[in-house]
Amino acid sequence: MPEELIDVIGNWIENFGATLGAIGETRLIAGEDDFAHILVILGNGNQSLGNVIQGLVEREDVNAWLGNWLQAGGNASISATEYELLKGRLDETTGIYNKIYGDVTQSVGAFLAALGRLDDQPKRVIGNVIQSLGAALGAIGSLYVLNNEELKGQQLQAVGGWLQSIGTALQAIGATRRYLYGEGVDDEVETEQGEENND
Repeated sequence: MPEELIDVIGNWIENFGATLGAIGETRLIAGEDDFAHILVILGNGNQSLGNVIQGLVEREDVNAWLGNWLQAGGNASISATEYELLKGRLDETTGIYNKIYGDVTQSVGAFLAALGRLDDQPKRVIGNVIQSLGAALGAIGSLYVLNNEELKGQQLQAVGGWLQSIGTALQAIGATRRYLYGEGVDDEVETEQGEENND
């Protein structure tokens, strides 16, 4: 199987996970819900798997490679933390701190991945930046929860989750277009459109 296709698969798995996680975070606004926690666990687990797949085939840029592995670690940390919280084996304060570290790691990783794709993958750059902002919002939301502003914190976490879903969707679309049509396809399309507008 071509590495470019493996990268596409990894991107769509990451997007599937981000969307599951966003649904779970949204459900949590309505109150504690075991199914919502399960969605967050599965969502972050799938995001981590998608990042691992991308990291394994990333050979073009060290920033993108490192960014994928940082995101994988951050997502895995959140997934494991949510699982331990659901089982009652972790106190809530420690769990919140773990989630903050996980979200910050994701945010840094997504930003690094964006830096690594500046030259020829604009859709994936935009997606990574949106994802980075979403993960940062998740961390800020956890800080609000830590300071006993639970509703506001959960709302920020849900918004952050949906930003990650949107960002990973853009990345997956960019990776798919790159696989189907070749490197720099976004640049070429924009150039062609610009030339048509000038005519």
